[in-house]
Amino acid sequence: MNLFDRFEPLSAARAELAAGGTMPVGAVTEQILSASEGVIDGRRVILAGSNNYLGLSFDPTCIAAARQALETQGTGTTGSRVANGSFAGHQALEQELSQFFGTPGAIVFSTGFLATMGMVSTLVGPGDPLLLDADCHASIYEGARLSGAEVIRFRHNDAADLEKRLRRYKRRLKSHHSDSAAARTEEYADLLRRKLQDVLAQYDSVSKERDRLERTLDMANETERKLELEVADVTQQRDELDAKLAVVRDEHAEEIRMLRFELGEAQDTVVQTEVLKSQLASDLVDTRGFKEELERMLTDSDEQSRRRIDELETELARVTGVARDLEEKLEGRSNAINVLLAELARKSKQLDSIDDLGDVISDLDDRISDQFRDEDEHAAPSARAADRVTRVLVGKIGDKLLRFPLFKDRLTIGRTGDNDIQLNAPYISRRHAVVTTDGETTRIIDWGSKNGVFVNSGRVTEHFLKNGDIVTIGNAHFRYDERPKRDS
Repeated sequence: MNLFDRFEPLSAARAELAAGGTMPVGAVTEQILSASEGVIDGRRVILAGSNNYLGLSFDPTCIAAARQALETQGTGTTGSRVANGSFAGHQALEQELSQFFGTPGAIVFSTGFLATMGMVSTLVGPGDPLLLDADCHASIYEGARLSGAEVIRFRHNDAADLEKRLRRYKRRLKSHHSDSAAARTEEYADLLRRKLQDVLAQYDSVSKERDRLERTLDMANETERKLELEVADVTQQRDELDAKLAVVRDEHAEEIRMLRFELGEAQDTVVQTEVLKSQLASDLVDTRGFKEELERMLTDSDEQSRRRIDELETELARVTGVARDLEEKLEGRSNAINVLLAELARKSKQLDSIDDLGDVISDLDDRISDQFRDEDEHAAPSARAADRVTRVLVGKIGDKLLRFPLFKDRLTIGRTGDNDIQLNAPYISRRHAVVTTDGETTRIIDWGSKNGVFVNSGRVTEHFLKNGDIVTIGNAHFRYDERPKRDS
């Protein structure tokens, strides 16, 4: 007989069940509905084979505890207690179980299989006979295998077969009995006798302790009896005093009521007085603090005012000096311009042609520019020496031809009167453009206008001007001219 022949009866029984539409081992639970119900082959069925006897798998408290354990401890211990030790939660559970069942200790296994296997492997050892029902659970056989015990099987629920195997084992023991076995038996008997003596000694000690406790209990009962008598006497005295107090209270009830009323009014007066006193003290503290704060603020204000006055006086002196200097410069420039205009009028009488007029205007631009720059005491000598070019914007505004010498650092163009060049048209912005002169360069910048600035017909935001460039702003056109200054 080979190994597979032993499973032929099992295979035949399974085939018979399958033919009838029953597959207990192959059944697949498609959905769990509750602790005792599920869906198999699309039908709602009762899960009679479940070990979930108490229905704890769907208990909200258990589910919440399991969810918390998953979030804090993870999905498992990731190892045995031999490898990773014990978790504090496991020890707490075992202690609680041992206290509940009144045992010295407890061990928790994750499955019934492990619990049975651990128990059997501990209760028996190598060489011990272990008689097992042939159909007992595999966990029992596994525990017996781990223990090393001698397993003797008998037929399922067959007491006669069990008796036969016991007789057979007894005969085997008699025929193979040895001195060493007898010695081990005697040693084991001595061990049992010593344990029995220890138990008897403990029993004597417990008996003596019990007697002592009984005597203590008798003394406590006697003391309790005496105390009960004393309590009865005290209770009687208290009742007599209560009766006397009631008589006195009745005789002086009105007087006591008036005294209580007067006492209440006096207490209210005292409370109001204390409140008023506290309020006055608080107001006094607040007043003193407010006074100190005002004095400090006045002191700070005086100091700040004096400092500000000094600063304003210093600034006023500086501004006055600057204004005086500007007035002097303005007066000098006005005189220079008057002289130049007079010379222009004188020379205009001597003109023979338009070309001569251009030369005169150019010479006048040079002299005005030199006059303004010579009067600037703070200008760098190198900058005055390097700027040897006269820059002019020649513009045609309507039918008028106008010239704007660029002897300032910046010249503004816009619709309002505060600009250097005013172009009074609706499509001209209030501040349309600015022309800046810096050293050897001149540039025009769009000042954020709506309709833009154009140089040589192209719209620009910023542009460095070259000689001959045409600048267009609205309907006004300007030509930028650069000419070397004439030597005087």
